[in-house]
Amino acid sequence: MSEERTVVSFDHHSAEFAADPVGALDSLRERCPVAWSDSYGGFWVLTRYEDVGNVLNDAATFSSRHDLEPGSAYQGASIPPPPMRFVPLELDPPEFLPYRRLLNPSFSPAAVARHRPLVENFTDWCIDRVHASGRIDFVDDLTSPVPAMVTLNLLGLPVEDWPRHAAAWHGSVAHPPDSPAHAEAVAAQMSIREDLAAEVESRRGRPERERSGLIDVCVDAEIDGAPIDKKTLVDIFVLVLAGGVDTTTGAAAGALAYLSEHHDDRRRLIADPALIGPACEEFLRWITPSPVLGRTANVATEIGGRCIAPQDRVMTNLFAANRDPVAFDRPEEVLFDRPNKRHAAFGFGIHRCIGANLARMEIQAMISRVLARIPDYEVDAGGVERYHTAGIQNGFISVPATFSPLIAERSIPPSHES
Repeated sequence: MSEERTVVSFDHHSAEFAADPVGALDSLRERCPVAWSDSYGGFWVLTRYEDVGNVLNDAATFSSRHDLEPGSAYQGASIPPPPMRFVPLELDPPEFLPYRRLLNPSFSPAAVARHRPLVENFTDWCIDRVHASGRIDFVDDLTSPVPAMVTLNLLGLPVEDWPRHAAAWHGSVAHPPDSPAHAEAVAAQMSIREDLAAEVESRRGRPERERSGLIDVCVDAEIDGAPIDKKTLVDIFVLVLAGGVDTTTGAAAGALAYLSEHHDDRRRLIADPALIGPACEEFLRWITPSPVLGRTANVATEIGGRCIAPQDRVMTNLFAANRDPVAFDRPEEVLFDRPNKRHAAFGFGIHRCIGANLARMEIQAMISRVLARIPDYEVDAGGVERYHTAGIQNGFISVPATFSPLIAERSIPPSHES
């Protein structure tokens, strides 16, 4: 076991990394799969599937805790950390467990299934707004509004407020942490926090007949026999918004862009809609919309032959893990019939994404309705704009496309694949 730190130049928020994250991570995995970066106060970068899984499955050794006090080594799940804490994502057991149990029923498979008709209605509404024009931006016109509306409906907030929430949550992850656009988005998030605090005050003690949504489930709930304080409630609702509004956008937009370039795969999904479920799992692996999770070492330990000191920050790179050729054969390809190995897109362990079932359903519903209603769409590759940083989300600012308007029966152009 080596006590040396192999220091690499690695800034996941840099323009250089955003230009070619796959190449940068593949190179890092080959050269030094457990490497030290001096960026953002210093952290270990993990790029192998096995190492990522081992860390995320070991909550006793690797903490998710986020202390907001300046100077604390415990900085939660993001590198660098935002000026807010996400509950229960950034709590450790045993404190974590009752909050997760409180939220689990709202994200269960049965609960998610009940939302499917609403998601399809939202998707159809979005397509209806552009259907006569023959033009759509799959971000602005579909994959941004639908997840935002679904998340607001889940919380019990007005769905017509989706543009404000979409702008705030997309903006904070689309731009580097030191940019004015990022600062503007964070300011918008802080305003949303204030509104959520007001919602908590207005909803406490509301009669049962007036309750709807996750906010009403939580405001009068108790943890260990005591009411949940207002700040923690806001932390919970902010996590639901942050997780629900942005990540599904990136996965769905990326999938639709891929299908525009791969007509044979698009034909397969149209001919056999049962393939859309497996296809979405492969899109999640290949895109990995939330590519990193941070942890803090509680004790001295070892990863891949490297000594990890107490309070060292560790980045588990889920995107790199999902492209690890040891774990996935031909990882650069999208294979709908890939053997059912568990991808890392939702993380692992006790903190595995609570919204995984909902995200899957939303992506499947949006792809299904697009293929049913505008199956001949073609993305303008030259107009596609990705996020300016790939550090927190693999996402898109714009994915413009055209399609045949007001035609009931459409066909996909002949395949141009080699």
